[in-house]
Amino acid sequence: MTTGKWLALFAVIGLMLGGLTACAGTTPVGALGAPTDLRPLLPAEVAKRAPADNDALRANTRVAVGKPAATVQITWRYFKDGARGYLLNVAFSVTEAAEGLELTAAPEGAPVYVGVSDRATQAQRIVINWSRRSTLGTEVGAVTGLILADGHWEPAQ
Repeated sequence: MTTGKWLALFAVIGLMLGGLTACAGTTPVGALGAPTDLRPLLPAEVAKRAPADNDALRANTRVAVGKPAATVQITWRYFKDGARGYLLNVAFSVTEAAEGLELTAAPEGAPVYVGVSDRATQAQRIVINWSRRSTLGTEVGAVTGLILADGHWEPAQ
């Protein structure tokens, strides 16, 4: 085979491989799913006293997710009931997309309480999953942490 034919063959293979990678989805900037209502997880007596979302406290954080990374903003609403704190909802939004990176996000499991019982703060585990397809397969990973009803985010160690 002549040099020109080898170059043409490599060019075709390169275009095919590049096309496969380009076909991978990219999660666009914007809302990442619908907000999750956490009110059903509140104790019944507390749920009666919970404020409307617009009257609740609001917190947010930005998290780098994937390789190369996209940026996901986590926003949650919470309220204080005496010395205790409770969560109302959580929402996720992609603020910076990364080519070929697909994302999903959701709360996981039941809420937990941190602190002393009469001053406990409700916390909810959050998982943001990512995947990236390539010619060598699919790379996957996750970012996890806790949102707390005191406005803090605690990334998993």
